[in-house]
Amino acid sequence: MKPAPFDYHAPATLAEAVRLLQQYEDDGIDAKVLAGGQSLMPMLALRVARPEVLIDLRQVAGLTGIREDAGTIVIGAMEPKQLAAESPLVQQKQPLFHAATELVGHRQIRNRGPWAGPLPMPIRPPSIRLWPWCWTWNSRPWVRGASGAFRRKSSS
Repeated sequence: MKPAPFDYHAPATLAEAVRLLQQYEDDGIDAKVLAGGQSLMPMLALRVARPEVLIDLRQVAGLTGIREDAGTIVIGAMEPKQLAAESPLVQQKQPLFHAATELVGHRQIRNRGPWAGPLPMPIRPPSIRLWPWCWTWNSRPWVRGASGAFRRKSSS
């Protein structure tokens, strides 16, 4: 099947992506975010999901990469699961994350899917649930919206 028609946006910056999401929310327009697409694309093809707008985050600058900042491992939200797991820094400092990633999905999903991709999903398929593992080691993701950025509590 083919997806129902939708408007497509590929913002280059996080600020632009947030602005688009806020604009469509304010206008009451159903907009979905595309990160890796493993869950959303089949739903579009089967017309289970019929958003009016699709906002693709794959070209947003600054959402990939892995670094250490003041003793904290910082992993960009769009960093593929497999690259995050294979990072020497992650393997050394967070071996549980490395081990848990091997249990999430299969290699093709881990190669394409961003490690934080399932976070905004209302229903997360069990095969991609990495967040319970993150909470185990007190991970606190940054979330950015129209009102600014905040750290999400690891217990929710």
